[in-house]
Amino acid sequence: MKQSKRKEVLFGIDKDKKYSNKELFLVELTPYYDFEKNNDNTFFEKILEYKNDFNRMLYNPKISFTPEQKRIFQKISSDNLSKIAISATTSFGKTTIIKEYIKRFQPKNVIYIVPTNSLADELLDEFNNLYNSDKYEVIDTSIKELENEKVIFIGTQEKLKEISWLASRKIDLFIIDEAYKLTDEIEGFREIVLNRIFIDYMNNATKFVLLLPLVNNIIGLKELGFEILTSDYAPVEKDYIGVKTDEYDNCIVKKIKKNKEKNLVYFSSPRSLESFFKDKLMNNKLVVNDEWIKRVEKDFHSEWFPVLAYKMGLAIHYGPMPKFFQIKMVNNFNKKESFNTILSTSSLIEGVNTPTKNIFIKDSNILEIKNRIKYKNLIGRAGRLGITPIGNIFYDNELQLKIDEANEDWNNINIRIIVDKNETLEEINRDQKKEALKNFSVDFELNIEDVNAIIEEHNISVDELRILIKNLYSFVETCEKSRYPSSVPGLLYLYNKCYYRNKKNINNYNVNLKSKKELIKLMNLENDNKESQEKKIKNIHFKFLGSVLSATMNEKINNKSMVSISNMLYYILNKNDMNLFDTNNSEIISSIIGMMYSGLPYDIIPFLELIIATNDMFINNNKILITEKLTSYINNMIAKYNLRYFGKMDCSDKERKIIQRCFEYGIPYIEIKDYITYFVEKIPDSFSINHIKQVIGENEELNEKLTRYFN
Repeated sequence: MKQSKRKEVLFGIDKDKKYSNKELFLVELTPYYDFEKNNDNTFFEKILEYKNDFNRMLYNPKISFTPEQKRIFQKISSDNLSKIAISATTSFGKTTIIKEYIKRFQPKNVIYIVPTNSLADELLDEFNNLYNSDKYEVIDTSIKELENEKVIFIGTQEKLKEISWLASRKIDLFIIDEAYKLTDEIEGFREIVLNRIFIDYMNNATKFVLLLPLVNNIIGLKELGFEILTSDYAPVEKDYIGVKTDEYDNCIVKKIKKNKEKNLVYFSSPRSLESFFKDKLMNNKLVVNDEWIKRVEKDFHSEWFPVLAYKMGLAIHYGPMPKFFQIKMVNNFNKKESFNTILSTSSLIEGVNTPTKNIFIKDSNILEIKNRIKYKNLIGRAGRLGITPIGNIFYDNELQLKIDEANEDWNNINIRIIVDKNETLEEINRDQKKEALKNFSVDFELNIEDVNAIIEEHNISVDELRILIKNLYSFVETCEKSRYPSSVPGLLYLYNKCYYRNKKNINNYNVNLKSKKELIKLMNLENDNKESQEKKIKNIHFKFLGSVLSATMNEKINNKSMVSISNMLYYILNKNDMNLFDTNNSEIISSIIGMMYSGLPYDIIPFLELIIATNDMFINNNKILITEKLTSYINNMIAKYNLRYFGKMDCSDKERKIIQRCFEYGIPYIEIKDYITYFVEKIPDSFSINHIKQVIGENEELNEKLTRYFN
């Protein structure tokens, strides 16, 4: 059945045209059946009703398989197939098939890999509700092996890598969602870990399933024994609407103010998103002032732009923001008519449930060839079964050519898994890694087991460790000649030179400087040569970042309150010459929050811990890498962080992970420091945020104090 025939009917349904169940059956749009209002009591109608009831799902009896879903479900249920790739549209219901498979066949050990923590948290909550009665433990974190026979792990590849005991179990069902990530070029350890997991578990799982977007072919999978199941079936469709350039922003603003339909506006970065909000939406009237936002204002700051947006009934979603805020924004957008617009970066593209009527493409980078699959995922948010059969994609008319190219027919799209590319296997293949380890150990006269331990524990490659050591030697020389390491910017500069994950740059936490011409004049650099000018301007960034880092780590700044953005903001404004910045308080607040919730725990501290671990390895091999003064300084920074965010310097691994998960939901350790022993005793050694919620709910005092963070 060609999708073009369904498309005609879907556009008719969107315009309230009525179709009989028989007409819907002929184009396989079975989800749109209406047996209650249909007065046709013919034998054929009775057959349709019977088939619909027969195809109802166990995990949710309110919905029935479509013919295409049933075809693919029967395929993956076959004992003859162990490796399957499902290539289908975003609205097809690939996750629905997985949910039903688990409900019907009750596989004991299930691993579900997702690309983002946002999607993981959404699925953790949903799977916990779905399979709790089936005696499953749904986890994403583990300290030691779970005794329960039935376990579902849901999380990113990095989180799976931390749970070594799962690798020793026979896995009954292994799923990689958004598995097109296996085609991404190797840019950092994320890609390496995903591909290694793919290789390691592929032959250790009874059923191994890849969930992929609709493409013509995935080169390399058949050679590995995969059967590719393809379907262009879609129960929703898209309408593409070009708008004149000089009218486009006004078109977006009008749709937002009208507030009659769900709108998602896509931006390439948080900075681009904030700029649009500030220029086009800042003066919108305030319509929301509930208790939830009053608490966020108190805990964070009234000038932070997501807070201002919330009060206007606008949802904001981007990567480096607290998880509890992200979840609240998605829930409001999905469930409340007062929140009909969400402004988002690519943080929502990867499978998070945000059904919308209109998508506005504000930044064109998503239309580039390298982002083709991401674009398909983005537009897949438009239109949703049971809500709106047609989704509208709005764009600037100047992008017409790029839109046409991005909408390339799926029959012309071929992707190739990285493990099929010989030139990239060196970074993934462990046999070749052994050779690289051997050469590295000989070059630096180090024990090969010690080197391997560093590589595995800190998620870096041999080459990345080599780059770090080279830069550390250079950094020590700089420290000896200057006031470093007494200033934080020095370490940030080092971090920037040898950052080893995803090639990310610490400048992501910066705010806008004035134009170069203005800076040269303000800093009296007219007589400096170009190289000197560039260096001095760059130093402003690091000075600013140093003050942000100091503010987020120094407990004295916050007067014993862990989260006091006002005090941090005051400190930063007085530490920097803000005449040099083209910014506002909201941008600085975003930098502070980004550093607290993303930069420090996932970038800076792991980097500092890697330096100390590498230095210890050198000491154990009777070598010298960095000076005692520098070692002491870095250890002091790590200790400050631990004291600031965990209440003490010697947290156990379990304590740290519990506190970290609470902090992600906006709960600072100061709120739970008196209950840590209770948490450790009550929460199992393998857990997810749902276990933490349960333990909070069981304690009357904690429930009254902390439940509001999850509302």
